Amino acid sequence: MLHRVAAAVGPGGTVDKEQGNVIGKVIAGDNFGTISVIDTNRKLTVERFKVSGMTSRRIIALSSYTVEWAGTQLTYVAVVARGCTTIQILCFKHNDCKLKEMHSLNVDPAMQNQVEPELNNE
Repeated sequence: MLHRVAAAVGPGGTVDKEQGNVIGKVIAGDNFGTISVIDTNRKLTVERFKVSGMTSRRIIALSSYTVEWAGTQLTYVAVVARGCTTIQILCFKHNDCKLKEMHSLNVDPAMQNQVEPELNNE
């Protein structure tokens, strides 16, 4: 799964079209629960991050939102994996490109077996 990082939204909801360091980033998810941040301007992978709770699960959806904050750009990434009941929210600064887990949203808290949902009877 590939996803291009969204352009940064500045104060008052303005979008600056001249953001070379934001536009040149691509986020990729693989079949093993790993997210990669790829810098297309430099043609290299700048970060690989194993998402907790999504080990050995295919990443099926990625969504990003970039904001201008205190002179830098922050990108938030929502990650959904196949057969996983949680949505992980990751964040990285474009200065250092180190992914960090911020939030975890459980979309089905009533499910009995959260770790292996395919084993549930329902």
